[in-house]
Amino acid sequence: MSKVKNESVNLSSNQVEKVNTSDLWHERFCHINNDYVLNTSKNNSVKGLPKLFGLTKDCISCKLAKSRRVSFKSMGQIRSKRPLELLHMDLCGPLPVLSQGGNRYFFTIVDDFSRKVTVFPIRNKSDAFQTFIRFQKRAERFLNRKVISVRTDGGLEFCNQEFEKFLDKLGIRHEKTNPYSPEMNGVAERFNLTALDGVKALLKSSGMSQKFWAEALLCFTYTWNRVCHKNKKTPFELYSGRKPSVSHLKKFGCVAYVGVPKQTRKKLDMRAKLGIMCRFDETKRGVELVPDSKGSRFTLFKDFPEDGDIFSLADDDLINRSESPRVVESASKPIVEMREITSLEQNVIPCKSIDWVRKAVPRSDGSRIDIYYGIEGTNVRLRTFNDVMGYCARNKIQCNKNLFNFSRKNTESGKVMDLMKLNLNEANLLLIRIPRTYKEAIKVPEASKWEDAMNQELKVMYERNVWEPVKPPKDAKTLGNRWVYTLKRNEQNEIVTYKARLVAQGFNQIKGESYDEVFSPVVNFSIIRLFFTVFVCLFKCSN
Repeated sequence: MSKVKNESVNLSSNQVEKVNTSDLWHERFCHINNDYVLNTSKNNSVKGLPKLFGLTKDCISCKLAKSRRVSFKSMGQIRSKRPLELLHMDLCGPLPVLSQGGNRYFFTIVDDFSRKVTVFPIRNKSDAFQTFIRFQKRAERFLNRKVISVRTDGGLEFCNQEFEKFLDKLGIRHEKTNPYSPEMNGVAERFNLTALDGVKALLKSSGMSQKFWAEALLCFTYTWNRVCHKNKKTPFELYSGRKPSVSHLKKFGCVAYVGVPKQTRKKLDMRAKLGIMCRFDETKRGVELVPDSKGSRFTLFKDFPEDGDIFSLADDDLINRSESPRVVESASKPIVEMREITSLEQNVIPCKSIDWVRKAVPRSDGSRIDIYYGIEGTNVRLRTFNDVMGYCARNKIQCNKNLFNFSRKNTESGKVMDLMKLNLNEANLLLIRIPRTYKEAIKVPEASKWEDAMNQELKVMYERNVWEPVKPPKDAKTLGNRWVYTLKRNEQNEIVTYKARLVAQGFNQIKGESYDEVFSPVVNFSIIRLFFTVFVCLFKCSN
């Protein structure tokens, strides 16, 4: 009886010692993952570590320090079966730049069933409530159906007494996300991210200023509702039951000719002016145009030259507008009136009396030719027709469109007859084409200069012993080489040097077959400096 009692006591003490050892080694290894420590013990990878069969999983410090948020799994709920059953809403902002209408935020409403998106640029967060009321009334009247529930985050613009009282009065259920859990409102949050990326792409491609972000956002949302996403139908069709038409879509930021009403047009005034397409309208068959002067009211011709140059609105040539965007009608009639056109300024300088100089400057890489206009004896450089219009407006110069040509077609084809006062040296620069191969280099008129550049390159290589002729190993695959040509220019865009470089075609190498570690015939000077640094340190340590 006494012997059995002693054995049980000893077994208990061994278990306590074993547990204490596991906890101790867990702390000795600085709370590293238990699986890593067990794997090290199992493989005898280190000395002095006993066999461990299981480490503690009840470390309070690890639970507090390494806690991870569990992802929100789908609850298996059936999605809405009809529009307005559930609306996802979110507010994005403040944006760093005020829009043309003075807005800093935009309010997003996404219908859960159709995924149709409606956005409203607003000035303040407090405007979200009245904006939702307008949307709710119009949507319910349009679909003859009531809003059932809405889902928002915990922002004060949605979680306030006025908003809650309005929802309770209409019997609309309000679903709120948990604090700091934007993924619970992922539908609206994800669209905001997609919309901002689309806005940035539109502004970049069109060259328009960031203050037109609201117009770009409305244009992006308009087209977003007219493309299929995961369904075979567009959000517009799922929401309204009608298949939309996209035949009227135009490129954002393209040039549009807008007619001047004859009631406000004088005898010698032009019948149309230039505008910029920046938004489609949901309620009318038309587009919004940015005017070229203050107080202008435009009518629209059916002419959108999308292939032409796009206006550059990076500067503040256009007058800021504080009013809400206006819409230009373009239904069956070719011309519809918009705003009043102000009379031309008096005492203007005739455009023909100015000594305009057209210059075509090729880029250093030979990719394209930049066209700009200047005035003789000044440093004025105008790269677009919009820049010309802005300059003429500021200096009271009558602008004649027929005197300016920013097209690159004649220039790139070698026809220099349209270069106006471009001098002979600049005209010759346009004819110089950088060769892409050796065969092209020896056939162009500048062949002798390219040959001199190649001989200079070979001379430098011989002097520096860049290579050493050797017999290649048996069945070895040798790499080819090619010449790369370029032009070095000074600040006046004059050619200084014809340069040629002989390079190896390293892209033909295959890792593991052509090379293991050394794969480039070009030395990396940072590695050489590192080598000498390590060598000096080791030499000092050995001494």
